[in-house]
Amino acid sequence: MKRIIAGLLTTATIMASCISVSANELVFYHGNDDSAKKCFAATTQTEDENIGARITWQLSDENTVEYGPYNTSNGYQVTSYSRRLAGKSGWSYGYYYNNGTIVHRSTEWYGFNF
Repeated sequence: MKRIIAGLLTTATIMASCISVSANELVFYHGNDDSAKKCFAATTQTEDENIGARITWQLSDENTVEYGPYNTSNGYQVTSYSRRLAGKSGWSYGYYYNNGTIVHRSTEWYGFNF
């Protein structure tokens, strides 16, 4: 099952995708934290497995893709944030993991203008 939801939460603009991996329902979030001036990728789950997330981004005036930390957790949620990007614009892309394996990638580059 896959679905994409777009919305506005408090000060974050997000896209979300949902898939089921065995009994575990994973939800992938990709967006911008407008108040912190950062992009993020996050994974939540319903079971107790090892999940991970990594955000990448490219500034509009550069050709290099930068990588945020690859974070993992056995808890309910894990999030990877970009560095602070105040005054910058560009695009971000998220990678999502379950038990060390990539199970989802963002469906498209997601724009930001902080």
